[in-house]
Amino acid sequence: MGEYRGPEVGEYRGPRGGEYDGPIQPSGGGISWPPTDKILNPPSGSFYVGDIAGSTANSFNVAAASRAVACGGTCYYPQWCAVWQEGAASPRSIKYSQGLWNSSTHSIDWSTPVTISTIPGSDNINPVVVIDGSNNCCIAWVCLDGTTWKIKFQKRNSSGAFIAGTDKELSMCPGVIPSTAALTSHRYDTSNKDNLALTWALSTGGVAAALFNGTTYQWNSPFLLSPSGQAVSLSQSKTGGASRYALLLSPSGPLYALSTIALPTSAPVPPAPSLVSPANFSTNVSSTPTLSWSCMIGAESYLVQLSSMQDFSVLDVDESNYPSTSYNVAEPLLPGITYYWRVQAQNTSGTGEWSSPAWNFATTPPNGLYAPKLSGSNYLYQGSYRPRLSWSATGTTYKLYRYICTYPGPHCSDYTGQLLVYQGTAQSFIDYGVFIDNLDPNRVVYYYVYALNSSGQSSLRSNKVTYNEHLYWKAGVHGEKEELPTETGLAQNYPNPFNPTTKIEYQLAVSGYVRLSIFNILGEEIARLADGDHAAGYYTAVWDGGAAPSGIYYARIAVTDPSRNELYRRVTKLLLMK
Repeated sequence: MGEYRGPEVGEYRGPRGGEYDGPIQPSGGGISWPPTDKILNPPSGSFYVGDIAGSTANSFNVAAASRAVACGGTCYYPQWCAVWQEGAASPRSIKYSQGLWNSSTHSIDWSTPVTISTIPGSDNINPVVVIDGSNNCCIAWVCLDGTTWKIKFQKRNSSGAFIAGTDKELSMCPGVIPSTAALTSHRYDTSNKDNLALTWALSTGGVAAALFNGTTYQWNSPFLLSPSGQAVSLSQSKTGGASRYALLLSPSGPLYALSTIALPTSAPVPPAPSLVSPANFSTNVSSTPTLSWSCMIGAESYLVQLSSMQDFSVLDVDESNYPSTSYNVAEPLLPGITYYWRVQAQNTSGTGEWSSPAWNFATTPPNGLYAPKLSGSNYLYQGSYRPRLSWSATGTTYKLYRYICTYPGPHCSDYTGQLLVYQGTAQSFIDYGVFIDNLDPNRVVYYYVYALNSSGQSSLRSNKVTYNEHLYWKAGVHGEKEELPTETGLAQNYPNPFNPTTKIEYQLAVSGYVRLSIFNILGEEIARLADGDHAAGYYTAVWDGGAAPSGIYYARIAVTDPSRNELYRRVTKLLLMK
């Protein structure tokens, strides 16, 4: 049948329950409280609470599986609020009736029941009700709206009318089912007599809470009160204090223990979300990936950041107040690049901690091949040092190129006259044809490598390894300014839009390895304007887009230290208009 909580159950909150603040007997005379001829134990299939809508049967017609709750008021002439779940199967509804004491008939006059659950097709169960310090009936119940579980709430005044602005729903995270809520007023706290506290257990474990401000009619964001707890009830202070306590039933080893937790006076910031997808260290990720993370109880929105820099100093995505737990990266990311991402949860109390550690993934490279990581060392052979090159395994075969540039002369980044010095399956090579000890001070030797798959398709070019580069920088070919820059940066190209050439200025606060590339909107590298060690200083590169069609392009700079740790990365947008 359910749970009509009348005097036999112990939750009848009329005068006999100790909360009636008026005379011991109402003006109608000496009738015992409550009037036991009108409030009875519920028989099977229905229960009786005075006259409902003039029904001589005094029946709410509650389905056998339903539950009903009633409570008494604190006004001089007592009032009652009754809510009940109607229907044995989904979709069920919540109905409400208000009872006032009739001193002439010594009975409770009940108003015509009204349906207060208004979402079409929703299933509504497990109502609870209390009366606040202004004699308003405060009602909460559990609602399944489609696939989303919610706790619904509203207030009705002493005349039974709905109070505008109090209709509220607290949505659960996907897959989380709330238990029957526990609701209490602050009627004994004279300065906050209309405030409310609401708690409920979560099907995934833990207990959540929310607080209602009776002055502003605002609920705060729900929050996790306890990470464990399967049943919950609320108690309140009757000594004028504002304290509220939740009583939890939680596992304690093989047994269960009851514990009491005080509710805070305001909601805390939500905890850090857990990242879900793409998995940490994923490779071959789409250039327009969908980032997803866990839903956090009490989070109203999220802050999402994505960067090709591990310290997030330059952001590719910086989305605040995002309402969902998944974010689609709309602007294509560059191919074969490692990106880092993190998320914060936000609510009215503030912003929580970042998900930690930040996760990373690498986008799919051209032809499915990541560019090898190339490194160089010196190899002593017959009394002279020779370049020894090594690279990471990303393909089935490899091509290693050497390029020698003599300064002054054309910029060495155009790689004109490159020489294939090795092709094969090995991952290292000693170039016996170059004597490092005897290099001309103005001559620089560059090496880079490509990976190839079994079909002969190539990866992007690797990083560049340079020998004798320090002599070139000592010569000051770039004409450094008197004062070195205090920070590293990439300026917007000028002019922009352009046709067909544009200048791209960049600066380094410290020396580092610089790669400056141009990409089309497909993420394909179509030009490389710088690729080598740079001293601190100011630089200008020129891109000639004469062979490229009109459209949007991207300039990307990446600066690394001698250990190949990334120091700086930034992308700017270029517009070629012919």
